[in-house]
Amino acid sequence: MRTISSFGAVAAFLVLASAVHAQAPAQAPASDRRDARRERVQEAREQWKSMTPEEREAAAARAKEQRAARLETLSPEGKAWVQSRDAEARRIATEVKAGTLTKAAGREQMKAWAAANPRPASLKPASTPN
Repeated sequence: MRTISSFGAVAAFLVLASAVHAQAPAQAPASDRRDARRERVQEAREQWKSMTPEEREAAAARAKEQRAARLETLSPEGKAWVQSRDAEARRIATEVKAGTLTKAAGREQMKAWAAANPRPASLKPASTPN
């Protein structure tokens, strides 16, 4: 009798777990995630435009502090990769501003850099279960 009730408890748990898993929201398709990100970026740009110069300066200072704090928590490998990526982006931006490189060519150079310098595993986002 004890075996039957144990089996029943396990079966009930499995049924409950499968029902919970079936109800769990699936990850949104990539196109939906891209659209949602575009909307967030657009909202941030509009918010930035509505700020006074003092508010913009304060927001930029906060963002700089937050970025420095995140950089401090990275592994040495991750920190080196981020610094290398930032240096490459600054070099490309300087050339674009100087007029020696178009934005499209700069974008392609940055894509080529990213392909040649894969993101370290310590910086890759955790995979989300489906």
